[in-house]
Amino acid sequence: MLKTAWTKCCNLIASRRSSEPGFVVLAPKQDKKNLDGAGKQAIDEYVQGLKHDYSCNWLGALDCFLKSAKKSYPPAYLSLFLIYSSGQRGYEADDEEAEIWKQKIIKNMKWFTDRAALGDPISLHNLADIYYEGIQEQDFTKAAKYYQLAADHRFPPSQCQLGRCFQYGSGVPKNPEKSFLYYKRAADQGYPRAQYNLAWCYQYGSGTDQNYNAALKYYSLSADRGYAPAQYSLGFLYQTGKGVEQDFMIAIRYHEMAGVQGNAHAQNSLGICYEFGLGVSKDEDKAREHYQLASESGLIEAGNSVKRIKSRQEIIRSNTI
Repeated sequence: MLKTAWTKCCNLIASRRSSEPGFVVLAPKQDKKNLDGAGKQAIDEYVQGLKHDYSCNWLGALDCFLKSAKKSYPPAYLSLFLIYSSGQRGYEADDEEAEIWKQKIIKNMKWFTDRAALGDPISLHNLADIYYEGIQEQDFTKAAKYYQLAADHRFPPSQCQLGRCFQYGSGVPKNPEKSFLYYKRAADQGYPRAQYNLAWCYQYGSGTDQNYNAALKYYSLSADRGYAPAQYSLGFLYQTGKGVEQDFMIAIRYHEMAGVQGNAHAQNSLGICYEFGLGVSKDEDKAREHYQLASESGLIEAGNSVKRIKSRQEIIRSNTI
């Protein structure tokens, strides 16, 4: 289910950025051979969905993937599974919906392996995702192998995921320097997730020297494309004054951008700002609202803050009776 606040502001957010990623996304050529008009349309809708997804236009991505899936194009099943299982693209996680698409993927495993054997980067990346997510069997070694093959085609999403494999040691030995290298290759092609990951590397000195100016640059590039984790991280830098002059008003602006997309950490930070009057007037009711949203997204510390404010307000009410 689409998150309510995100529904209200998605058109405004989308209007402020391009629906095209910073790199070329091409359909696998072999998929259009000997297909009727509906089959070719399904592929076109899927590719357009990828473009929206890579540009953080989640509404556009979901619409295209659903249209493609209705025409029985298997890669769209995978994209829908990733949307509903993660709960990170402006949508609530939906285990039942994710399971529906998971079963469709499993039934079409031969299709995915046959396409990957032909060697186009999107098909290689899709098979890697299937192994990484454990849709049929979780095998990080196979996932890293197929991400590597797709990354060799300079496909940014695969470069980014390979960087993630090296960061966490998933299927390959942990290697911060290689992780940084692949993040940078993808980030410099305009991929928002990689720009965020690269900024994180610069912020914490992972695989490279710590560099707050570079972190700010790449967080900003990613945030401008609408990527919520980057918006939160920018807000965090301005809220704490790390690498930039402390500015609570700018921090709040970025936290709000991320918060309406359901980013729990941003919602929690907004709660802190309203509870303690950081850049805004103190407002415990608003603080509690933001803490509650963050708590519903699973952030334990936010739940504790809700209890703290509720208890304090109850004491105040009892003393005024």
